[in-house]
Amino acid sequence: MKTKNFPKLRWIITRSIIVFFFISTIYLFFNTQKGLEISIALAQQWMPGNLKIAQLNGCLLGPIHIKNLQYKNSDVALSISAAQFDWHWSDLMQGHFTVAPLTIDKLSLSIKETDITQNSNQKRFKLPWVLNYIKLNSVDIKELLIHYGNNFLKLNGSLHQQWN
Repeated sequence: MKTKNFPKLRWIITRSIIVFFFISTIYLFFNTQKGLEISIALAQQWMPGNLKIAQLNGCLLGPIHIKNLQYKNSDVALSISAAQFDWHWSDLMQGHFTVAPLTIDKLSLSIKETDITQNSNQKRFKLPWVLNYIKLNSVDIKELLIHYGNNFLKLNGSLHQQWN
């Protein structure tokens, strides 16, 4: 009678060990620097442009510190000298991505101007749909440079705004 309980006990122990390693792996992925680095490496592979980050600190569950981020694709070039942000992962359950606070030292954005007169069927620039689900609760930008074709906007100082 005791020999019949050993397979059940072995099954329970094996499953418990598998569940423990699975939960530990997920915890380490979300709460370590290495998990953040792996997720950025995966994002670089799948993004439709070129993303480079010189220095990255933090973990996926935040806070995250970034230095010298550069993103380029055929229409947009984005450069951030330093950024720090935290996000609320629990808000994903309600269908939005909340970032608070977001602090950026220098942000430079260049958008390629398209010639609408050459192709009258071309639509105006539209923001990606994913931006509809991002909430920014506190943003502090110290220097902002925006280029759109020959147009140039430069803001120095601290631009701080809270959105709800």
